[in-house]
Amino acid sequence: MIKLLLANKPKYREPLEQVLQDMGHNPALLEQAHTVWFLFVEDDKPIGAAYVFALSDVRLYITMLFKDIKLPGRKAVGKDLLKYLEQTTSCSKYEVLVPTDSKNVLRYYSQLGFKREGVSRQSARIGDELVDQVHMGFVCQDS
Repeated sequence: MIKLLLANKPKYREPLEQVLQDMGHNPALLEQAHTVWFLFVEDDKPIGAAYVFALSDVRLYITMLFKDIKLPGRKAVGKDLLKYLEQTTSCSKYEVLVPTDSKNVLRYYSQLGFKREGVSRQSARIGDELVDQVHMGFVCQDS
């Protein structure tokens, strides 16, 4: 079973850095101001991370990173994160951006209840290439 840990303590810094490095992301992401980090752990082993920051007083931006996007249990822990955010924030909408060719990631967010809202053209750089991203949104039930 995958556990969701609020990773705002110094003891989680090293596992978060390792997850980011393993997935080809820059650990400097951890320095972003006003960002809350979560760690996904299975059998005491970090298998992913998530970060959340406010876009406004009613909108949160979320990114979930898993070492294996097909990992069993990822849907349940994603729903746990959304439930936690609904209980602890007053935001009414969560948003994500996903590269258009990341079919498994798009499917994952759809399974969590995110809806496709449009495409941002050439809005991310992967290697030397600018790629399009799908904008997806999730409207909270209590809104």
